[in-house]
Amino acid sequence: MKLKFLYAALILSGAALSAPERLAAQSSSAALKLTDNYDFIKFSNPWLSARNPAGLLHIDTVRISTASISAESVSGNDASKVFSLGARAESFYQLGKSLVFFGEVEYQNSSLKGSEGSAFMSTDRLPFDLVEAEPNPGKAQQNRYHLTGAIAGEISSVLALGAKLDYTAADFSKHKDLRHQNYLMDLRINGGAHLHLGDKFEAGLDLIYRRSTESVRFDLYGTADKTYWTLISYAAFMGRKEAFGEAGYTEKGRQIPLFNEFKGAGAQFVWMPAEGLKFFGDVSYLKRDGYYGEKSTSTAQFDTFKGNVLEVNLRADYSRGGNLHTLEAAYSTEALDNYSTNFREVENQENTARYYEYYSPVKRARKVWNSLSGTYTLQMDFTGQTPAWIIKAGFGYERCVQTGYEYPFYRKQRLTIQQFRASAVRNMIGKSIIWGLRAGVAYSKGSGAAFDDGVLAQPSAGQEDPASMEQYLLQNHEFLTSPQWGAVLGIRATFLAKALGLRPYVDLQYSLRRASDLTWIQGNARNCINLTIGTAF
Repeated sequence: MKLKFLYAALILSGAALSAPERLAAQSSSAALKLTDNYDFIKFSNPWLSARNPAGLLHIDTVRISTASISAESVSGNDASKVFSLGARAESFYQLGKSLVFFGEVEYQNSSLKGSEGSAFMSTDRLPFDLVEAEPNPGKAQQNRYHLTGAIAGEISSVLALGAKLDYTAADFSKHKDLRHQNYLMDLRINGGAHLHLGDKFEAGLDLIYRRSTESVRFDLYGTADKTYWTLISYAAFMGRKEAFGEAGYTEKGRQIPLFNEFKGAGAQFVWMPAEGLKFFGDVSYLKRDGYYGEKSTSTAQFDTFKGNVLEVNLRADYSRGGNLHTLEAAYSTEALDNYSTNFREVENQENTARYYEYYSPVKRARKVWNSLSGTYTLQMDFTGQTPAWIIKAGFGYERCVQTGYEYPFYRKQRLTIQQFRASAVRNMIGKSIIWGLRAGVAYSKGSGAAFDDGVLAQPSAGQEDPASMEQYLLQNHEFLTSPQWGAVLGIRATFLAKALGLRPYVDLQYSLRRASDLTWIQGNARNCINLTIGTAF
């Protein structure tokens, strides 16, 4: 599990100048108490989980940290299974009166059975996809490392500055032909400023930079005389097929990068019009650019893409009578255009070298994602920083419109998904132990046709239709739109080890997700069991 890496990389962090409103603040000289609550401290002020690191100066404790190890098993009434082991540590730490550090480090190892489909580790908002043209499930292994470090410092009574670095590395390998190995590097850097504009107003500005590279290398270990085909899916599993071999998107033995770069900025505000009432807002805008392949004299660049992302997050907190009401809303929209490059390999006049000539690119896809969500949280009857009740209710709305082009053909897909969820946590506080019981339910349903195919012009005589993977198309459509409900039950026991300065806990959770009206998907239920052992200190 590489715990040595985990704890060696841990950046202890902590504290800050006090926020204008303090709710259940912890004294800097107080020993750890049974009712001290890391999750509540982080949730109580939106600046502490905001993207702008300068807001870390709102921490209301000198130091608090948490560390945990976990095991999770996911299975269903089909052949696929996932088993994961993980470890995580996180900390706020104050150095002096005007300097705050935050650190987080995490490691996760996952073993997968029945892995198939996309060659990428995550299929979220891809410009295109590489999909097995024939389902070939097999075993796979994934490792993920995540490290975050942030610092915030007070420059004056009005101005604070901060910086944050967030780094993720991961590797993935599928152990069945057509095999592939993936290597991910995801780096996010933020620099921000916070302005204290009196007793009722605060503002923030931050610059955002992110770059990620997921390299994919395809290979073949078997000796059977078989051709392996991959679908280059522009959108909704429509595109063209490519045979595994010595060139192209799936060139044998070549590590080909999918590169993304985001640049942008964000702004935040806080308004406190009355005692116990606080409004927080965060808006950001990013430009996205990227490519697949390496553009050089000896290697080809296959695709380029560009887009933009707008995100808005709003939050209102109202504290009265020992209860905390929180209302959160989030909206995001992203548009992405993907182009395939036109090139040919040529020789120089002396026939001593070969290189690539590039021509005008061809548009292959237009994708637009919109999402809206809202959550209401009520925390009641506090003892220290631990509420007796936490009640949540929320909804989510997502719409995706994507169009793939293989001139003169096109495929359009318009899908809408609605989600609803509710949960409750009951903390029973004793002298030496806190028992936490929780339960939750969720429901989701989508709508929209699986595909809408058409032509932009009359096809020429004998022109073939673009390649398509109907099985994956209809399975994915069912996964997104079929009626689904979920339930979760959990129990947590929290103790206090005064002699060690620890607040250990044991957490066990079971969740079930079940779908109906399925035709193409095998298995309509997924079970998840999670065991976490951790401590605050």
